[in-house]
Amino acid sequence: MNAILRGLDWLLGIVERLLVLSLACFIFYFGYQLVRGNSIPEQLAILKALSDNWKLGLIVLIVLFYGTVRVFLEQVQEVWGMKRPLPGVPDKPEPLPPKK
Repeated sequence: MNAILRGLDWLLGIVERLLVLSLACFIFYFGYQLVRGNSIPEQLAILKALSDNWKLGLIVLIVLFYGTVRVFLEQVQEVWGMKRPLPGVPDKPEPLPPKK
């Protein structure tokens, strides 16, 4: 069962990376065509649909980057002057007992 879960985690990581790469390539190509003035009516229709349904894009971005942001926030130790103790590590060393 553990091997299956590790395999699914690996597959999820690959799918997320491929999805982000393909989305970035699509956006780059679409923007390049739009800047050059070679846009076709289908691309303009896609732009209109994205403009009307921007909330769907926001939901997709949240789902795509949730794992990355969660791991980052779990590993951050200091932000805006606030420090968080690491699990299993004491904040301050315990004082040594007095010598007799």
